[in-house]
Amino acid sequence: MPEEEKKKSNNKEKSRTLQPEHFDIVARSVNDFFHYPPVRGFLQTIDEFFNQPFPRTAFHIDLKETVDEYIITAELPGVEKEQIQIGIFSNRAVISIENREELAETDEAAGNFRRRLTKKLDSRSISFPKPIIEHKAKASCRDGLLTIRLPKDKGKQLKIDS
Repeated sequence: MPEEEKKKSNNKEKSRTLQPEHFDIVARSVNDFFHYPPVRGFLQTIDEFFNQPFPRTAFHIDLKETVDEYIITAELPGVEKEQIQIGIFSNRAVISIENREELAETDEAAGNFRRRLTKKLDSRSISFPKPIIEHKAKASCRDGLLTIRLPKDKGKQLKIDS
C-alpha cells in the first residue's frame, strides 16, 4: 500500500507542476491578449498619450510693464497672422491660435474617399493689475514674434478741495 500512495502523490505533484509547454501556452495567451483588438487599440492610445502627454497648448509669453503701458510678446514660430485672434478687455488680454489641418485621400480604384479635419485652439489669458485703454491697443506680428502694446488707464486724479 505504501507503494500505491507514493505513486498517487507523485501523480499529484506532476499535475501541480507546470510543464514547459504550459508556460508556452500562457505566454502565447498573454501575447494575443495585448496584440488583438480591443486591447491593442487601447494600448496604442496610451502609447500616443505618453509620447506627447501634454500637447503644446501654451506658447511662451513675456510681459513687460512700463510707466505708460503693458507690452506683451508671444513667441509663435510658424504661425500666420490670420491664425491669431486677440481679445482685449478692461484688465485682461486673451491670445488665441487656431490650427486647422485637412487630410483628404482618394482611392479611385476602390471608389473610396476619406476626409479628416482637425481643429485645435491654443490660448493664453493675461491679467493686469490695472485697467487698460482697450481702444488704443496695438498689435504687430513679425518673424514669429507677436507684440501687443496696451496703454494703461491711469484714471482721473482728483484734487482735494480745502
